[in-house]
Amino acid sequence: MTLPEPPIPPSLPAHADAALLFVEGGLLWLRRDGPGVRVKALGPQQLRAAVSEVPVDSGWLPEGVKRWGHGPGGAYALIVAPPQTRTLVLQRPGQSRLDTLEVSLPALAMLGIRRDFYVWALAGAPEPGSRLFYPPLPNVHDDGAVCWGENHPPRSTTSGGVAKALELFLASAFTDAEVDQRSRSASQDVRAQLFALAGAPFPVNDLVPFRRGETLTKAVDRLTRRTEHDSRFFN
Repeated sequence: MTLPEPPIPPSLPAHADAALLFVEGGLLWLRRDGPGVRVKALGPQQLRAAVSEVPVDSGWLPEGVKRWGHGPGGAYALIVAPPQTRTLVLQRPGQSRLDTLEVSLPALAMLGIRRDFYVWALAGAPEPGSRLFYPPLPNVHDDGAVCWGENHPPRSTTSGGVAKALELFLASAFTDAEVDQRSRSASQDVRAQLFALAGAPFPVNDLVPFRRGETLTKAVDRLTRRTEHDSRFFN
């Protein structure tokens, strides 16, 4: 008669002091105890109680933060900058030289997740259901991701890191990268419209919808694969 093999006791990697195992039927908490390993079964309420004791603090949030959280893709934050006039560095169409130009921009929303930063324009006050538009600027890919060129964005996608990334984006030189389909009236090159406006507000009806008018909430949820560990939307 063949005897059944004894169950293999749980073990920990040499460098680990404890571990949480997701097994069929529940959770196992493993903790090193001298030369051995102590095992304890945990229920959902016990796990929640243990995790709730771990301090989580956003710190002081920069102005304009609308959402922050942590999902399958890592930590992320969304900030919105109000309409403003900025001095931008622009390469003139068909030329190599760089000029400075006063540009009156609509509200801009930037999402940072992992090492990626996405930026959109808003036609009005930021709301969860606000429709998104492409920023009327070069250097933004079709998926909304910033084209950084030789610039190095922050490594952090905390709210502070995203605020720094937006400032770096607006302080960068806007060249001939991704200049088409960023203005309805100047569909070949948005820079032509920016120079023609000469500091006048960019017309809302000249903005190009992003992904057929995807909303701010849908874009953030899609890119972050949102979980319940999310602040949702700050007023």
